Amino acid sequence: MSFRPGLPGLGGLLTAPIRLTAAAALLGGGTALRVGERALGAVPGARTVGRTAAGMAVEAVGGPAHRRTSRRGNRRWIEVRGLTGPDADAIAEEVLASVRAVPGVTDAVLNRAVARLVVTVAPGGPAESLTAVVTEAERRARTVPVHRHRPLTLPGDDSVLVARAVGAGAAALALGVSLAGSAIRLPGLPDLVSVVPTVADHIPMVRHHLVRRLGNSGTDLLFSLTNSLAAALTVSPTSAAAEAVARGMLTVEAWNARLAWARHEEVLAQNPPEGGDPALGTAIFAAGPGEEFANRFGWIGLSAAALIGALSRNPSITGAAALVTAPKPARATREAFGCAMTRGLTSRHDVLVVRPRVLRALDRVDVIVIDPRALYTDELTITRVRGVSNSHRTKAWQAAQFALDDGRLGPGWHKLSTIRGAGRTGEALVSPVRDPFATAVVTEARRAGVRVVSVDDDGLRSLAQGFDTLFPMTGSLDDTVAGVVERLSAQGTTVVLVTTADMAAAHRAGITIGITRGSVPPWGADLIVPDLPAVWRILRAMPAARAASNRGVQLSLSSSAIGALMLIPGVPGYGPEAVNAGVLGGLWAGFNAGSRVFGETLPAPEPGHDWYALPAAEVQRLLPRPPPAPGEPAVPPNPLLAPARLAGRAASATWSLAGEFAGEMRASLADPITPILATGAVASAILGSPLDAALVGGVLLANAALSSEQQLHAERVLRRLLAVQEPLARRRVGPLDDPLND
Repeated sequence: MSFRPGLPGLGGLLTAPIRLTAAAALLGGGTALRVGERALGAVPGARTVGRTAAGMAVEAVGGPAHRRTSRRGNRRWIEVRGLTGPDADAIAEEVLASVRAVPGVTDAVLNRAVARLVVTVAPGGPAESLTAVVTEAERRARTVPVHRHRPLTLPGDDSVLVARAVGAGAAALALGVSLAGSAIRLPGLPDLVSVVPTVADHIPMVRHHLVRRLGNSGTDLLFSLTNSLAAALTVSPTSAAAEAVARGMLTVEAWNARLAWARHEEVLAQNPPEGGDPALGTAIFAAGPGEEFANRFGWIGLSAAALIGALSRNPSITGAAALVTAPKPARATREAFGCAMTRGLTSRHDVLVVRPRVLRALDRVDVIVIDPRALYTDELTITRVRGVSNSHRTKAWQAAQFALDDGRLGPGWHKLSTIRGAGRTGEALVSPVRDPFATAVVTEARRAGVRVVSVDDDGLRSLAQGFDTLFPMTGSLDDTVAGVVERLSAQGTTVVLVTTADMAAAHRAGITIGITRGSVPPWGADLIVPDLPAVWRILRAMPAARAASNRGVQLSLSSSAIGALMLIPGVPGYGPEAVNAGVLGGLWAGFNAGSRVFGETLPAPEPGHDWYALPAAEVQRLLPRPPPAPGEPAVPPNPLLAPARLAGRAASATWSLAGEFAGEMRASLADPITPILATGAVASAILGSPLDAALVGGVLLANAALSSEQQLHAERVLRRLLAVQEPLARRRVGPLDDPLND
């Protein structure tokens, strides 16, 4: 084992990164802003970026929260504060009046759901700062002093991208300094300097205290700066590289979310909600498997490091021991998974990820509440007729359907006596047609391994059997759904609510997935999705999120075990570097796990009708007509190209077989004992037994290959057996009255 040389007088260096960052931001932020104002003004947009960066730096060290703003074309989105306090109405009126009075402002609308003033300006723009106008209007209208404001951040805010970019830039700079320092053999400070920011960042119990004080954005920026500074001061290229990769992924995530916001911004600006309170979302989720492990393992590691330090009286050994036990790969895996989910949802499903942190919480979901309206389309149909004999059912159904088509019936039960020609007894149910992906969503929710509940709505029909619990209707549907979420949240569970833009009641769901209906967005949702296939994809990611969290825990244990071996005198290597390598592995594993979610094919859509409950005439009316027969016969294949077609089929079959074999190998190596064996092999190599490590690795790979080959052979044989037993079907290829069959 090797240690970096220690320096005298290290007591004050323990908290050096945090103290240096705080001093630079608080004491130098305002001065630097004033000095560089003229220079920044010469570059279009640079002044805004500079102000935003300085404001976020001050926020990150405990100063006033930076006001969130964004612009898109001739529209400005400006955060309005105080909309949840006693002066909310007065502040709203004063802000609107003040901004509308500014020359150059053509329109101003207050969106209270996201605490934003949406201002439309003339081409020349207003001469004065609209942010300053809003700030002054809030001050005049406020009668009650407020504590530190918790900002409501949107993906289009300039502060999000600027803060992420500053963090990535700091990490890249630290990587360059560390590489240069290593190249010239510059002695760095002992690793004891990195202990405080590392422990505070990766032990959730400690980090959450800072999140409550600084918010998620401020906390992320604080740790990006302190971790980068610590990596540069200790001349640790591996630590700086891990930090740079992680911050780069977060910056790309912010950019993807910002692009999605730009695509949706015009619709969002044109459809503000009426009234309501700002939906701040969940700041801190209940601990998941990764956080529970990090809390336990982090404190145990700190205690062990303190004991080692007391016995050795060596600050280098103490710092290295504390860093070796830091659960950094666990959090890195979860963060990378969230970045991959944001990338896939925005690019593949056009989802607006309002709060990306909810994608990091998919591994701890306990209950999924599905609003029945999320499973319906806008089309109404007759779904049930009861209280009539079978001989009169078709007549009553047709009369009710005619009345519905004529616009005389709405959703709900209707007495047949009020419908002309339907009979004197019985009732008809009018309900929306189910979405073609409704069954797939309910099935996927059950496959996620959590409790699935909804409200007992007649329109669910056969879907009702797919829920664990159906709560009775108490009042309006909005109030019932909100009450169900309230009851489940009070039990300490993490609740996912799948709802639509029709949901107007306030609720306490940890994660809200809102489906857009027409042009009206579901304000207050954490994830705004266009349709049910996007919901299916999010539900599909829940098992993958739990697997990624478990993988992060395994990487933390393995890297810490290998790093602990490197602490033994005489063993080659440096302990914290093993943990940093585990972080890079966790980033790759998490991003790969999130990306694989989007490689799976969407389920086939299903008809939204319960065919068994419909009369034969209604089934014939609703069934789709077959496509017309082809006008020209198919061109026969060219016999001269037969060798090329044969080679193409052989290559395709070989590629498919190789892909299946790789998938089976991956599944075999995903066994829980694989990380243990791999860790043991690496430990054997470190301790001077490379032959033992090679034997363990070879046996592991050979066993996985043999198991994969046997599994593939069994599956191929089973497919051939099933193909023989499948009966042939007769298919019509022409009109219904044409006797041609295929």
